[in-house]
Amino acid sequence: SLHDALPISNMKYLVSIGDTNDRGLFVWDWINETRLTMNKINKKINSAIFTPTGRFLITAGEQHLKLWNFDAEGNIIFGKPKEAKEPTGDVSMNNTSTTTTTTTTTTSSSTPNIIEGKSASLGKMGDKTFMDIAYYNGQVFAITSDGILCIVNETTRMLEKWMELRVSTGFGLLVTSTHLICGCGDGFIRFFKLETMEHVFALPKPPALGSYNVERGTTKLKAGPHEKYADAIAITYDEKNTKLATLYSDRTIFIWDLRNTDKIVVYRSFLNHSSSIYDIQVLPSLSSYEISFLATGSSDKTVRIWYLADSDNKENEKVVKKNVYCKNLSYILYMNDNYEHFKYQHTSEVEKILQQDYQIRCLKCTYDGKFLACGDQAGFLRIYNLGKFELQHELKAHDQEILTLDFTPDNEEKYNFLATGSRDRLIHIYDVNKDFEIISTIDDHTSSISSVKFYYDKATKKLG
Repeated sequence: SLHDALPISNMKYLVSIGDTNDRGLFVWDWINETRLTMNKINKKINSAIFTPTGRFLITAGEQHLKLWNFDAEGNIIFGKPKEAKEPTGDVSMNNTSTTTTTTTTTTSSSTPNIIEGKSASLGKMGDKTFMDIAYYNGQVFAITSDGILCIVNETTRMLEKWMELRVSTGFGLLVTSTHLICGCGDGFIRFFKLETMEHVFALPKPPALGSYNVERGTTKLKAGPHEKYADAIAITYDEKNTKLATLYSDRTIFIWDLRNTDKIVVYRSFLNHSSSIYDIQVLPSLSSYEISFLATGSSDKTVRIWYLADSDNKENEKVVKKNVYCKNLSYILYMNDNYEHFKYQHTSEVEKILQQDYQIRCLKCTYDGKFLACGDQAGFLRIYNLGKFELQHELKAHDQEILTLDFTPDNEEKYNFLATGSRDRLIHIYDVNKDFEIISTIDDHTSSISSVKFYYDKATKKLG
């Protein structure tokens, strides 16, 4: 599958780079929909850019930093395939021509053309994994996965210097008219002067993981010495409006206002789920004609309470708990205090972490809005008090994941039960009025319980 695609500056060619399974680097004549070259790359590619002149395509990845050649007018300089035979007869060489005729004499119709390229000479940095690259005035900047910034000369392709960024990991690079910006692990974003590579300043960090429940009006955040922060995995800069947008490893987005570097502030931010959302519930008792509350449950091990309100009605300000970092977010319920899955991980490591407990599979709110029930992948049932956003009960309800929940509807007899259905084929009934004591188990199914539902007949006053 496709990992990246980018056009050359003259818009004549399009370069596509495959993923780790494909491992292809192809140059296309996109107007005629024709593939011109086909190179195979043995290492994973993390980043690719064209230099402003279009003379070089630069790729970076695992033990890989390579410059691919184009001529002064942006045309392909073809390389010699390994299986190509030596040319016979005269070979015409014309330095003023925009193409080299050696390609037609050294390749056959059955042998695909390749683009000429040469790896940078990196010395002891050659075994590093390069996460991103940037270019300025003949210099190639490359950041490694362990937080080292390398500077390579475009002409000689030699490593000129390197420096440790004093961070755990490196992720992104960005060049502005005056600065080189480095996005790094643990929320670090460092700014360097382009001409001197002097470190100028670093952006403030976002709140520590698990600490995003900051209400509006809060002026100071407390951070302990052992707090963990999301990694700044991608950055982009709007130089006209002096805004830097950052994507963090927990999928939050912060837009920083850099007009006054002595007082950097958050212009806007978004606190999104970092994994699949499995259920969404409207909270009817808290909602009204002018304001609606809803809850979303995700495999990122959080439940998030959102609101949609009439912004013109100031009375809504009195009933809404507003998060200072996200316009429509009220509160985040964290299922536990382990936040490692919010950090950048390799896929296999993510899968191992996500296979643990606390992934939310279903939600249900009581008709009076007092409690919110959450069922997770490991069969745990958690009951939250929505008035205080506090965990009230936690119990191992099933041997496998809970797939469905339901509370009894409003009724004259004041029945208040909770039903849970699981992949383990069981349905449990709990009495809410008796502190969620289990009162019945139904074992009539031979497969997973995908849905449970109470109904109340007002005519006969019977509950089923």
